[in-house]
Amino acid sequence: MKHALATACAVFSLSLSGAAFADSVITAKLEAPQTGHAKLIAASAVWNCEADTCVANIAPDDATGVTGCKDLARQVGRLTTYSADYRTLNANALAKCNTAAKAPAAVGTVSAAR
Repeated sequence: MKHALATACAVFSLSLSGAAFADSVITAKLEAPQTGHAKLIAASAVWNCEADTCVANIAPDDATGVTGCKDLARQVGRLTTYSADYRTLNANALAKCNTAAKAPAAVGTVSAAR
């Protein structure tokens, strides 16, 4: 009887944890397109980036939100969209994500001589 109860508890706990290990496909659009192809790791996922799109074909569910978006933005710059399966970050979440993006380099700035 004890073994049956222990087995039932183990099966139940594994079924609950299965959602945490589910994989998602994530697509991100870059504000500034890149030249060539880049492969990188961000948000515990392997990303393939080309032109203005980065795709992670197998990403953990915790990479689908703002934290995962920020991790990618740190490496590739500002994003215009971040979508996982049927969920897309809204404008407020995307703005939070882009706070982590590298600031664009200032072009043509001149310091005044005094």
